[in-house]
Amino acid sequence: MFNGVYVIDNPGGAASVAPFPYLLYNHKSSSGADSLVFPIQPNPCGTATQLVSPTAPNDLTSAVYTAQHTPKITSMSPLTLSWKVFTFGAVRTTAAHNSASVCQWGLAVRTFIKQ
Repeated sequence: MFNGVYVIDNPGGAASVAPFPYLLYNHKSSSGADSLVFPIQPNPCGTATQLVSPTAPNDLTSAVYTAQHTPKITSMSPLTLSWKVFTFGAVRTTAAHNSASVCQWGLAVRTFIKQ
C-alpha cells in the first residue's frame, strides 16, 4: 500500500548544491511495516542518482539496490531516515554504481530528521 511521498531538493550535498527535486516514496505493507523506495532518477549532472541503504555495498545495479538495499527508517520519533547517495552513468535499472561519486555528493551516509 502506498503511504506517502517526500520531495527532497538536496539528498546530502553541500549547501552550495543547487536544489533539484527528487521523490522518495514511503510504502506500508499489508502487515503495517514501513519501507522506503527511491528509484533511480535524473540529476543535474546529466547522470542518475539513487538513495540506497547506509550499509549498501558498491558495484551493484540500480535494480538490485531497489530490491535489496533501500534507504532506512532508523527512528519513528522523531522520524529519522538514513541513506547513501549513489550515482550512475544513466537513468536505467540495469546501470551499475561504479564505487565513485560522479556528481555533487560524496559517498558518506546521510541522515534526515523531520523537524
